[in-house]
Amino acid sequence: MEHRAAGDDIDQSFVPPLNAPDATDVPDQRAAAVTGSGDPGFVRPPSDDIDFAAVIRRSDLSRASLRAAWSAIAVGALAVIAFLLTQVLPIAVLAVVCGVVAIGAALLRLRLLRAPVPRLNR
Repeated sequence: MEHRAAGDDIDQSFVPPLNAPDATDVPDQRAAAVTGSGDPGFVRPPSDDIDFAAVIRRSDLSRASLRAAWSAIAVGALAVIAFLLTQVLPIAVLAVVCGVVAIGAALLRLRLLRAPVPRLNR
């Protein structure tokens, strides 16, 4: 492994060198918050009155309803194809049930996405 000087391959590099050896490109967010420097990358800390456990439960339920909708669509599509090939009535019923489940899961997901942020009762 050959050791090169610091400025030899700057033209071939996509990352510009730092001015000081211990400098970083990451701004100090605490200093930006205290001074109000208007750093657009600053993220406000979470509020204490938000019920984060309820937010996570709702997110998990939303993800599960999305999986249920896609699964019902896939099984329903296979059932429609099987019904068209075999003309067996229970397969058609399965396709209809899968369609109803997919619509219900999609509506549940829409309701969960539009729900307000849960707050703690203090």
